[in-house]
Amino acid sequence: MAKGPGRPRKHPAERRRSNVPPEKRKRRPPLSGAQEAKRKEAMQWQPPDSPQECQRQLSDLVERGVLPMPHRDKNERRMLASHFIGALRAARGLQTRAARLLRVNRETVRRAILEHEEVRTALQDILEEELDGAEHGLLRSIRREDPWAIKFYLSTKGKDRGFTTRQEVTGQDNTPLRARVDMSNITTEQLERLQRAVEDVKRGAAAGADADDGAG
Repeated sequence: MAKGPGRPRKHPAERRRSNVPPEKRKRRPPLSGAQEAKRKEAMQWQPPDSPQECQRQLSDLVERGVLPMPHRDKNERRMLASHFIGALRAARGLQTRAARLLRVNRETVRRAILEHEEVRTALQDILEEELDGAEHGLLRSIRREDPWAIKFYLSTKGKDRGFTTRQEVTGQDNTPLRARVDMSNITTEQLERLQRAVEDVKRGAAAGADADDGAG
């Protein structure tokens, strides 16, 4: 008599764990009072508007061991979206610098940007603010009549008025360039193939013209 599939077999490690009573299983010790206080402080922290103040406060949190947050088990997050937003604000949008501030690798920051919409939105706002600052600095240089700033602005914003860099390549005495092809070393086979290609192009052009005449 054939036997049914029965129960799926468990991995040996799972069987060993299931044989241990719950009260005797190894558990992560609970957080101490100081660790709980640090965790609470980290969860309540919000990034200030000033990049300099963000850097100062985050550096202090990292130095005191508040960040990364003390965790109860390995599945708990040790960084929140607010921490990544503050680090990106302090780093003015530079991900590597933000990772260095939090003492994590750049991939951790990149993953947080992908996972948290609020981090992505904040990063976009930060980059827009930096662009606004760069434009403001350029305008200050233009008001000081710095030649490089005036030239750059006209070459980018003044194209419609003819302020653009244009290069024209001509021959001697501004005559048109003429291409010369040396066919002295071409073989008979290559010449025949070239002639057939020219004839194919001519036949295609003639067929197209006949079709246009018929349509008219």
